[in-house]
Amino acid sequence: YLLLSPICLALTWSNIYWFVQDDLARFGGDVEVWMERSEVFVKAYEEVSVGSPARWWWSSQLLLLVCSLVVFFYVESARARVTRTWSYVWLGFGGAIPMALPPFLASHADSRCQ
Repeated sequence: YLLLSPICLALTWSNIYWFVQDDLARFGGDVEVWMERSEVFVKAYEEVSVGSPARWWWSSQLLLLVCSLVVFFYVESARARVTRTWSYVWLGFGGAIPMALPPFLASHADSRCQ
């Protein structure tokens, strides 16, 4: 499980990194101007949601998955006595939800073996 977490981190954040770099290049690489004028969050939303119904559908499914995993973390941590559930939720929102699932499953499996 734990080997999957850095792979998920690299896959998720490499796409975000290149997306931000492309947007920054539109402002000549000037970070201050980019911070003032960029609409990077709007552009990211448009990238994943606008253009076809299929894009919106997949984006909605991913958001539903995140909500479902947060509930799963809570329910399973209570059942299997996994501690620090909030840390997996924060890791999911701050890093990427696919990055938070492997350590949670490893902790879950470890707590069930005890």
